[in-house]
Amino acid sequence: MSAWAGLWRALVDPSQLENALLNLCINARDAMGDRGRVTIETANRWIDRDGSRQYDMPEGQYLSLCVSDTGTGMTADVIAKAFDPFFTTKPSGEGTGLASGQPEVERALEDAQSRVQTIAQVHDRLWRAHEVHTINLAEFLAELIEHLRTTAPAGLVLHCDFAPMTVATDQAVPLGLLVNELVTNAVKYAYPEGNGEVWASIRDEGGGRLRLVVCDGGIGLPTSFHGLTSASLGRKLINSLSRQLGGKPQWEDVQPGTRFVLDFVADEEPRGG
Repeated sequence: MSAWAGLWRALVDPSQLENALLNLCINARDAMGDRGRVTIETANRWIDRDGSRQYDMPEGQYLSLCVSDTGTGMTADVIAKAFDPFFTTKPSGEGTGLASGQPEVERALEDAQSRVQTIAQVHDRLWRAHEVHTINLAEFLAELIEHLRTTAPAGLVLHCDFAPMTVATDQAVPLGLLVNELVTNAVKYAYPEGNGEVWASIRDEGGGRLRLVVCDGGIGLPTSFHGLTSASLGRKLINSLSRQLGGKPQWEDVQPGTRFVLDFVADEEPRGG
């Protein structure tokens, strides 16, 4: 174990970090057979412009976690797939990787990846703007929708119209996650044939109040639907994010399609600032 003195502070999920480190160490152990050495190292890293292009990540300060071993190494074809979260060299049922061949886990990981990308986008924009407390709401959410366009089926068209205003970062993060979840759900479920339109908007209602609307013209809500008591992770996340924003989610079956509405108060200043 080799750890730098004076490591920078970082916000991480302890459980996810522990799982990632555990998987790396188990893989390293398996690669060495009966004997060998596993080394865990941490360090501060600065990603400059060249590094940003090379690694496809924003410039800035990072913590580096490195796990190395003295085992057999990896062939070129395995290295090419090393960062595919669903790839394993082990027989079915024996892997300790993220998905281990389970389709439901793969779908959950894809959803989680989208949520992480939304949070990363907030921090990327803050870094580029040299601002940590507030963010341009319209620009941030327009970039989010543009990213979702790149992953949506060719027959789906995403429209957006967001009020030009600045909000606190503390509010932008849950708002971005909420828009991501709602639009992604519409893309996945509203149009089984893969053709249609989804609209996302935020209007300034005056008096510091905003209204978020996400709607589609698809197949509508199932008869058994109840937004506030659904057991699905996505629906629970939507309800939790809505509460964070201080609003009550409203689901409407508009025939055709579904309409989601959330009224909330804009935080134009950082909380506690």
